Amino acid sequence: MREALERYVDQNCTYTLTAMKHSIVNDFPGTDLSVQTISRHLLGMLYTIKAVRIEPVTCNNEANKTKRKAFVDTLL
Repeated sequence: MREALERYVDQNCTYTLTAMKHSIVNDFPGTDLSVQTISRHLLGMLYTIKAVRIEPVTCNNEANKTKRKAFVDTLL
């Protein structure tokens, strides 16, 4: 099952723990793991769980980077 978890993460690193649980149930009939168990196994495999967030395109465009640099230069 650890190999399956690693395969799921390699295929799509944005899978949620719940999605991984559903995949395990589909791939291993009769298996019922809790989300916490899956999380512990991933942490034991040195994977960290983080929330996926969408970064707006305008946050790090060149114009904003230039403005931030100019602002920091005025502070120094």
